[in-house]
Formats: sequence, C-alpha cells, structure tokens
Amino acid sequence: MATGRRELVSGANATRRALLRAAGAVAGASVLGACADRPPAPAAYLIFLTTKDGVSVLDQAGQVVSGPTAVAVATPDWRHAVTVRPEGTGTRVTVEDLATRRVRSTCTLRDRLEARVVSADGDLVASVPPGGAGIYGLHQPGGRERTTLVVSGAGGERSRVELPGNIEPYAFSPAGDVLFVLDFTPPDRPRRFAVRAVDLGTGRLDSVAARAGGEQIRAHRVGDIHDARRSLLFSLCAWPDDTTAFVHCLHLTERWTRRIDLPAPFGRERPGVHGFALSPAGDRLCVFHSASARLAEIDPDRLAVRRVTALAGTGLAGKPNVAFTGSGRLVINVDGRVLAADPSREIPTPGQARGLVARGESDVWIGHPNGVVRYDLATGRRIVGLSVPDLYIVKHVRPV
Repeated sequence: MATGRRELVSGANATRRALLRAAGAVAGASVLGACADRPPAPAAYLIFLTTKDGVSVLDQAGQVVSGPTAVAVATPDWRHAVTVRPEGTGTRVTVEDLATRRVRSTCTLRDRLEARVVSADGDLVASVPPGGAGIYGLHQPGGRERTTLVVSGAGGERSRVELPGNIEPYAFSPAGDVLFVLDFTPPDRPRRFAVRAVDLGTGRLDSVAARAGGEQIRAHRVGDIHDARRSLLFSLCAWPDDTTAFVHCLHLTERWTRRIDLPAPFGRERPGVHGFALSPAGDRLCVFHSASARLAEIDPDRLAVRRVTALAGTGLAGKPNVAFTGSGRLVINVDGRVLAADPSREIPTPGQARGLVARGESDVWIGHPNGVVRYDLATGRRIVGLSVPDLYIVKHVRPV
C-alpha cells in the first residue's frame, strides 16, 4: 500500500546515467553537510529520501547506501519498493528492499504497465496501463473507457481483469483475494469516484457498502494511513470549492466505507494545508489544518471527532507534516518550525517542510529544501544535519 501523498517518478523516464550522476552528487554533498555540523555519529539509521532523480538511501553520516532509484510505490516501512521498466513489449516489475537490494520478486508482464499499489507484505503488486485518472486522481483526471488490471507476485502474473470504466487500484484486502479500486466517473472526464471491490478469483467488480456520507466522492486525496489492527484504511480528503474536508474510512475485510466530516475551518484553502497521523497505540487519529492552526482529534473506534483544539495563536501558510513519537507525542513540521505537544515545544528549522519522521521517544528527522536535520525533542538540540541539494521529501527513517 502506498503512504500518504506519493511523489512518484516514472521508471521509463529515468536513465542509468542520470541516476549515477545523482548518486555521486548526493554522496558528496551529504558528507560535506554532515562534517560541517559535527563528526558523524555511528550509522545506526537509514534515511529514505527523494530528489528529482528518485529515491536514495543514506546512512546517518550522509554516506549513500543506495543511489537514486525510480520507485513507483512502496510499503510504509520501505521494506518493499516497486520499480518498473520496459522489457521488450512488456514491463518488468521488481519488488526489493532498496537498502539491501534484496529482491523479493521480479517478473515480466505483457504490455506497458504502471505499478500503483503493493500489498503490506510486498507479495502482490497491482498495475494498470498508463493514462486514466492515474496517481493524481481528481487533481489531474484523465479519461479511459476501459481498464486492464494486472496483479503480479512471485512467479509472475496472478490475475488479469478487463473492466469497463476508468479504474485505479486503491488497496489490497489483508488476505490478498480482493483488490479495492477507485471507479472514476464519468470515465472520459472524471469528476467523482466511488470505491469498488474486485474479486481477484472471479474478476467480478462489486460495490462497497457506504455507511455514511454517500457513495460518490468529489475530493482530492491528501494522504492514506493503514490501520492494520482495525483493518481500516483512512484517507484524508478535501475539496476547496465546497470548503469541506473529511476522513474517508474503508474497512478492508468487511467491505464498507464511512465518512467522518471535519468541522470548519477544516477544508478552507487548498487541500495541501491538511495533514494527519495515527498514534503508535492506535488510539488517536489527528488531523492538522495549518491555515487555522487547528487540530481535530478523531476516535478511531467510534469513527467520530472527539475535539478540536488550537495549537498556535495564528494560522500558518505551509503544507504540514504530521507524526507521532514512539511515546505518543504529537509533532508537526510547518513553516520552518517544529511544533511538539505534551509538553509544548517549538524548534526553528532551516526552511519549508519537506518531510517529518519521528523515531523513538524524542528523535525527529526533518526535511527541508537543502537537506535533512535531526533534532532531540527533549532538549530542542540539533543532533546532526545532512546537505542534500534539491531535496523533495524525507520518506522514512529506520534502524539499520
């Protein structure tokens, strides 16, 4: 399953020469940046980040572990990243760990395809032909009257289904026997979408019960969070023309959806001023609206808003990154600052928010346009900084 708002780079457009050039540039710049701050700490973490050339993996001293790779989609823990490339008239689909380059599966499929969704265990990949609504959904809707849906895994193609309409893969069921999809309508010029279920054994396209909020959705998806314990997929959605924002819930085993509407001022301004995160204990789902500096806390069991509170006296302008530490402390990176709650702390950062990852009890990794900085939330101290020119976003940090 794909994480949050995804920055995807087409494998067909990346060249080997460009990747090698970028790997050298990131390596040299990162090491220089680390040395400028302090002697590099032991390489206990791996940092997954994107630049214009793809996803690179660095250690915490700034050394390149894996050079830029064009990744179509990845699991939230980045243990499984999917890459695609043309092979003859077909498409080579590979699932691997970018840090170790251990390949989980690789196969060549018929026709030109683009990978959209990977299962949480990396076993299954759902792909469709280029075009259609694509990864951008209603941001840049494209037309398609019919869709070829291909599911692959170890050993090659598992299922190939021809479906009427403009269909995009959304998520696999835990058992891998159902692929949930988004059905964009009208197919030639989409304005709305609905969640459907494809039975991968029979190829049948079924409806999904809408418990509240209606079946048809007109909104931009800001990001997704998979709650494996509850078998729920949460999607943060907003539609500025209607000044509405809500969390869309899909139950991946019981096949129903529900909509949790967020009160005003949520939904005002562009969708990108919203961000959300689920606490490690799974008891708090929090949505932040930077334009008003308001936080909505949702009960993930009752699927209802508990409360709305103010985190700052005035509104903020940027796109927020939201995360929780291991102890359940809420952290937000927006407008060149880190806002932490329980207890409250504010730390200035080098620039525009380009990703936020919380690790352990008090470590946070912050992306900015020219690199990555690690802070200790307990003291506000800057631990180390790495220079990465033209950084897009920090995707993930994990222990070695």
